Amino acid sequence: MLAACEGTETAFRDLVAADPAVGLVHGDAHRGNLLRCGERVLLIDYEAVALGPRTWDLLPTATAADRFGLAPAEYEEFCAVYGADVTQQHGYRILRTVRELGMTTWLMQNVPHSPAAAKEFAVRMDSLWKGDHAARWHAL
Repeated sequence: MLAACEGTETAFRDLVAADPAVGLVHGDAHRGNLLRCGERVLLIDYEAVALGPRTWDLLPTATAADRFGLAPAEYEEFCAVYGADVTQQHGYRILRTVRELGMTTWLMQNVPHSPAAAKEFAVRMDSLWKGDHAARWHAL
């Protein structure tokens, strides 16, 4: 894990430094952080707001397609509405790795309290260790 973090950190810093589209990002923009209020949809949970690559907020949906089994048609619709596919943009693999490392370390805190978390943590660590970018993960 340490080697993956160290190698990715340098690549991430270089990517951010060279990105002209760095700006305010939500930090955790996924469907679970949307709240419907009548006809409006509100984005909630602002604890991860930061400055970063604008594409950062598109990663949860791309990761849902890559790792969690979001239907290809749903991801294609997302891309059509947004107007771009983040998986085709420069630096996607680096950003995805940073996001996946964060998701895995978040899950790690639950391992002592949950057999399901322990099992999923093992799956994620194995796929990260092997560089298996297609392994299915499960949301807990």
